Amino acid sequence: MPFITQGKTNWKYILIVVILAVIIGCGIFWFVGWMTKEKAKISEIEVSEINLITTKLATIPKKYKDKIVYPIIFSSDGRRVAYVVLTKEPAIAGGPREEVIVLNEKESKPYNEVRALFFSPNGRRFAYTAEKRGLLFTEGWFLNLDGKEMGPYDEISYTSDNFTFSPDSNHFACKVLKDRKYFIILDEEEKGPYDYVGELIFSPDSNHFAYEAEKEGKRFVILNGKEIGPYSWVYDLTFNLDSKHFAYVARKDEKDFVVLDGKEIGPYSKAWKPTFSPDSERFAYEAQKEAKKNFIILDGREIGPYESINNFVFSPDSKSFMYIAEKEGKWFMVLDGKEKGPYIRAEFFTFSPDSKKFAYRWANEKEYFINIDGEEKGPYSYILDPPVGNFVFSPDSNRFAYTLKKEGKYFIILDGVEKGPYDYDGVLNLTFSPDSKHFAYAAMAKLGEKWLVVLDEEEKKYDMVYLPSFSFDSESRYLYYGAKLGNEFWWMVEEVE
Repeated sequence: MPFITQGKTNWKYILIVVILAVIIGCGIFWFVGWMTKEKAKISEIEVSEINLITTKLATIPKKYKDKIVYPIIFSSDGRRVAYVVLTKEPAIAGGPREEVIVLNEKESKPYNEVRALFFSPNGRRFAYTAEKRGLLFTEGWFLNLDGKEMGPYDEISYTSDNFTFSPDSNHFACKVLKDRKYFIILDEEEKGPYDYVGELIFSPDSNHFAYEAEKEGKRFVILNGKEIGPYSWVYDLTFNLDSKHFAYVARKDEKDFVVLDGKEIGPYSKAWKPTFSPDSERFAYEAQKEAKKNFIILDGREIGPYESINNFVFSPDSKSFMYIAEKEGKWFMVLDGKEKGPYIRAEFFTFSPDSKKFAYRWANEKEYFINIDGEEKGPYSYILDPPVGNFVFSPDSNRFAYTLKKEGKYFIILDGVEKGPYDYDGVLNLTFSPDSKHFAYAAMAKLGEKWLVVLDEEEKKYDMVYLPSFSFDSESRYLYYGAKLGNEFWWMVEEVE
């Protein structure tokens, strides 16, 4: 497949080459992308539950050298590591291969393909999905939860939204396909059959469970086992933080409704993203009445119309509301009704923890800038959007860090001071300690070389650093993370001075 076809650049080929280079250069980014959502789910673990001693968790046997396939994951409590090993290549092209899961240094029985590994939020529970097949047929896909194998099933999707533990780790849900029907596995019990199953969601207090399902051409919301509907479509299921309220978007009679605690609001041509404020006292969503007539509905009041809306957010104290929207081909950042702009582009906005400051990125025709509480920083050729977050305020809201690209290199700007350069898109997990006195991140100085963990000004080198375990303890005494050193997996704990 050539780079140039019929006088045109073959962008598809270039994209494939780039993707392969990324995968080969550093497999961790597959893991980071796959697990970022999981990090958002993880509730804070008590310090007493975390291993705060540097510990070698596993040694990779010599026979498995260069045989590890991704993902590689560490439990959030720092006591276990799991990875997949290719133990037998296919005898013929397209034939079965053999893989095993290694949990610390204990191997599973062989499978032909392992698709996903995941720990519960507290790190104490472990699940994976794997397939068994013969030369001419497949026995099926299996779900293994805490050592108990369930199945066989015809299919188990490997996407991260297919599996979920409750925030307290006591419940587990997964969707599977069997006999051309979908089922929910909820705490080892099958729910179904359904023609389709969509989003799975536990409430923050772990006491409620909801999902989207289809039967006989009709869509339902299943909340705590009770069917709500029917609708022609449902999506964007969400609970508020205290788990007392539940909202989603439903479509019926070719119109969208926002359903809040069972009450329908609408109709609209389209509706998206029902969102509760952190204190649960306010409620917002996006709605469209006709083409390019988009509104934000905030506390029951219409704001707009706009041609397009690029997300919105409540401040941590719930008092302020920020969004970015397009009007007459220009973009504006709107904070509590006051517009800033116009811009060619505006995006990636956040509030400080005390809700008194904000930051966002904007661009003119040639350059990018960051606006930090009204003060412009830049111009820059490009400002990164790291997997964990592109702008980071410290917990006390007095410090600020971000990443940027300049002259082909990547830098961190911490409190206005430049750190770097680094190669590749390899600056991850900008992290302040809870007391705001310390700052850490992971980075790659040069593509294909060692990974660096930088704590304040001290660097340590590893073959790989694994996320999302990278964090400070709640007392700001330790930084902990998973790492690979040679043929060993270590849980690293650095004491903060």
